[in-house]
Amino acid sequence: MGHIDYSGTRGLVSVPDEWLSAASTVSTHANKIAERSDISVVTMPGAGMGAPACFIPARAELQVDTDTCLPGVKPETVDVNDELWRLSHPAFYGAMAHECAHAAHTKLDPKVLTAEHGATPKVIDVIVLLEEPRIEHKLLARKPGFRPYLHATAMDIIVKDFTLADTKYGAAAAAALLLARVDGGTLKAADVSAFVGPIRDVLGDDVLATLTGLWQRFLATLDEDHAAQVQIAREWLEALGEDPDDDSTEGLAAGSLTEGDDGEGSGEGDGEGDGKAGSLAKAIAKAAGIAATEADETLVEKRSGERDKRMREARKAAAERAASGEKEREAAFGAHGYSPEGWFHFAGSRPPTSEERAAAVRLAKVLEKVDYRDRAVTKIASDVPPGRLRTRAAVAATSALDRGAPMDPHLFTGKRRKVVDSPPLTVGLMLDVSGSMSSATRPMASTQWVLSTAGQHIDAKVASVHFGVAAYGVAPVGMKMPQVMEYNAYDGHETPREGFLALDRELRLLDGDGARLLVIASDGYFVHSPQQKYAEKIMTMCRTHGVAVLWLDFTGGIHSTYGYGTVLVTGGKSPAEVAETVGRAAVTELRRVGQRR
Repeated sequence: MGHIDYSGTRGLVSVPDEWLSAASTVSTHANKIAERSDISVVTMPGAGMGAPACFIPARAELQVDTDTCLPGVKPETVDVNDELWRLSHPAFYGAMAHECAHAAHTKLDPKVLTAEHGATPKVIDVIVLLEEPRIEHKLLARKPGFRPYLHATAMDIIVKDFTLADTKYGAAAAAALLLARVDGGTLKAADVSAFVGPIRDVLGDDVLATLTGLWQRFLATLDEDHAAQVQIAREWLEALGEDPDDDSTEGLAAGSLTEGDDGEGSGEGDGEGDGKAGSLAKAIAKAAGIAATEADETLVEKRSGERDKRMREARKAAAERAASGEKEREAAFGAHGYSPEGWFHFAGSRPPTSEERAAAVRLAKVLEKVDYRDRAVTKIASDVPPGRLRTRAAVAATSALDRGAPMDPHLFTGKRRKVVDSPPLTVGLMLDVSGSMSSATRPMASTQWVLSTAGQHIDAKVASVHFGVAAYGVAPVGMKMPQVMEYNAYDGHETPREGFLALDRELRLLDGDGARLLVIASDGYFVHSPQQKYAEKIMTMCRTHGVAVLWLDFTGGIHSTYGYGTVLVTGGKSPAEVAETVGRAAVTELRRVGQRR
């Protein structure tokens, strides 16, 4: 079987630099799915040991072949945290999810099964076959939302990874991989209806009924209940007229897995027939194509639903921002002001150090390197597609033709996008002033001055706001900070909603042009649930509107980034080191966001 390697000796690869960021993001995501913390993901062309994806238990390594699962996709556009991206790339996400299910629930080792449970190669082969629907069943019990993705890739795994000969053994393997997935929840009965007849023709009703009871028992076994799994496999072989104690390695559907070899079986059958894949495998391959088409239709519907949902949420969020943004901006920048006398958390000011001045200059030079290509959108009218048909104009044109009168030739409306180079940079700073950030106020104040001053050096639009029990405007657009303004952090909770709305209104952060960057200095722990939910909405809006987000970790750990943004470890670093870290990440993220738009 190509997609799991028990020997741990194969598939050693080095990830190209351009795929490192994507691999890191997918690794974090995969560990959450598998409920582990040690999995590393290799995401690159040619990974997977010949399969679309694979898992190597001995190295806790998951590999996904981007040539197969993400053809033509640029690494900087990979975003597994985005539901719409996942729905648009189901082959990648489904293959990854299947291997995550192995990482979470496959605890078997062929050598241990042999040494401790007397398992023969055929017994192990049956266990490996039944493990496929079992691990998906276990994952779906925890995370039912993965079903569309597992459904989309199930057939691909079966057709490419297993040998299904025209024998009872081959038909039983097909039943384990296909029919058992219905009881496991991955597939529906309609998905496998075309397979039932060919499988029953080979096995007969009585044997199929016996196997059905066995796979249902196997689905219910615990991950480490190997004794029960071996017993079920032995009964499976006996139902097929096979000897469970036969040490033969011929005809294994999953390949030889007992000697630590490459995991690829010979595909030679025993028992009835000549053992080569024939009509059964062809029937399954044909039906797999039909099932895959149906899976695609389901995902198309889900993508459409997700887009509609996002459009509704975007309209609602825009209406909310329009209604609340000016109010929050006035409350933050108007009521509290931006002078030391009116700033509630102000603790004193001091001249910037020579290191801070140098750091601001270096950061400004780095930010000047941002090559962000925006797209200006112009509405046009046309007499030919593409575009949206103007229904009223079409009706009027038909009537005009009937009367012989002049008609409006512009029956279609559309949009044309023009690339605009070097638009202005916009930078928004949000600093958390709740009590949990009290130990980080000095470096955050320094970073605030360095970022603000660097932005002024290159004529960027920069504004900063603090958020605690309320939003506190610190520096509006155009204000220079001659002094480093130090402050205290002691608020009892956080209001990222109010802080963001005030900053967004001040900068036009979401609706503006050009490169836009939001920098958040916070531990990401927001006490109140409504604020947590709005933080997720903030991150969704930033991603949708092309705003890059950096989270600065000054406290040694960020609770959550709420689905978007890059975390930078800045605690314990000098102003120069923080500036270098922020500058490098800002250039990378802004370029990445610019390429996606």
